[in-house]
Amino acid sequence: MAIELVEDFADQLLTVTVSGKLSGDDYLILEPGVEKLIAQSGKIKILFIMHDFHGWDMGAVWDDIKFATKHCSDIEKIAMVGESTWEKWMATI
Repeated sequence: MAIELVEDFADQLLTVTVSGKLSGDDYLILEPGVEKLIAQSGKIKILFIMHDFHGWDMGAVWDDIKFATKHCSDIEKIAMVGESTWEKWMATI
């Protein structure tokens, strides 16, 4: 899995680019990046870019649920950009 975070403090934006399959270990990269931007900027926006993305493993699904529950009030907007139909459905949900 590849995960890349780009912080834009001026626009309160975190761009997250992922490829492959997210694992629980990827949340060890994602969560500190989100929390750093939140601490600096308050509510943030996230741009989640999926390139050659294959979803989440079971550990990452649980980490995603915990992450969303913990930070739902810290995130103003999330935009998801992907390449396949299932990613479009996921973004709609």
